[in-house]
Amino acid sequence: MRKGSAAAGLVLVVLLFLSACTGTKFVNTERDASYRGRMNKVFVLGVVRSRGARTLLEDELVRLLAARGLTATASTSLMPDETVPEREAVAAKVRETGADSVLVTRFIRKSTEDAHKPARIYATPQNLDAEWESVTGSAALVDPGIAEGSFDHWVVVMRTTVYSVATGTAVWSSLSETTYQGALVHQIKPFASAVVKKLVQEKLVP
Repeated sequence: MRKGSAAAGLVLVVLLFLSACTGTKFVNTERDASYRGRMNKVFVLGVVRSRGARTLLEDELVRLLAARGLTATASTSLMPDETVPEREAVAAKVRETGADSVLVTRFIRKSTEDAHKPARIYATPQNLDAEWESVTGSAALVDPGIAEGSFDHWVVVMRTTVYSVATGTAVWSSLSETTYQGALVHQIKPFASAVVKKLVQEKLVP
């Protein structure tokens, strides 16, 4: 009986340790102090070169925002044949949907936990146009030649920014670091949930 209890306790400790080592944390959050509004009608854009991952991410964010009473539109639902769309195409679709806010979640980089450096070195873009300045070099979710199973833990850095359509400027932005094991695709739903929870805490989402 004691052996069974000890084994169960060990399993619990291991599970708690693993959960502490994984998940999403937000760092270097910035907000326009003059902005007092909330998001109501949102255009959701994932700046990710993997078409499948982008669709999954946008759809999950849309689902979670809709559950809180917002009207949200995924860019992939309007531009199904594009990977990372051109800025002019996005601007046209934002106007077409009548959105008051644009939620952009952008992949920055992926590294092993041992090689990871804090994400605070990345500047917040001042406007939506700036999101396209370095898309070509940094929007891939796959590091060529490195298998997912080669290391115990990976760290993915993402930047999530909310833009006001009225002004075209960023009203809120935060870098996030997601530590995980296994396949990255399994982190999309927990990550999206963490993003929306953060937006609620920031009072940008009701």
